[in-house]
Amino acid sequence: MRLSMGYPRNEEEVEIINKQIEKHPIDTITPVIRADEIESLQKEITRIHMDDSLKDYIVEIVSRTREHKGVYLGASPRGSLALFKTSKAFAALNGREFVFPDDIKALSVSVLIHRLISKPEARIKGVTPDKIIKEVVESVAVPTVEGI
Repeated sequence: MRLSMGYPRNEEEVEIINKQIEKHPIDTITPVIRADEIESLQKEITRIHMDDSLKDYIVEIVSRTREHKGVYLGASPRGSLALFKTSKAFAALNGREFVFPDDIKALSVSVLIHRLISKPEARIKGVTPDKIIKEVVESVAVPTVEGI
């Protein structure tokens, strides 16, 4: 995933410098979770249900990035896998045992943005990868999932 936090305000950046005059913050970091707990959480996420129609939905979104007129190189099957896994993790973090189509929509830009290369002519026109992904997601019919 690629997330953008932007830059700090000038006064915040000065504060960052001041806090590192005597020591680096990494020297005071303490673990918040053990390795075995991470492994347990990873196993739990594999149990999150994703309807087959949502797997098809993911693959359709990713394959359309390869066909978009503004894209030189679209997302690969690794993009599909990443969107599959992050959607399941997102559902788990939200206390659910199943994935909603909206989970996939919400994560598509963050998961796929660094996985495609737009054409130079698209960049010149201001068509950014995030705009392309949003356009692709909106162009794919959202499946109806029974029971949710």
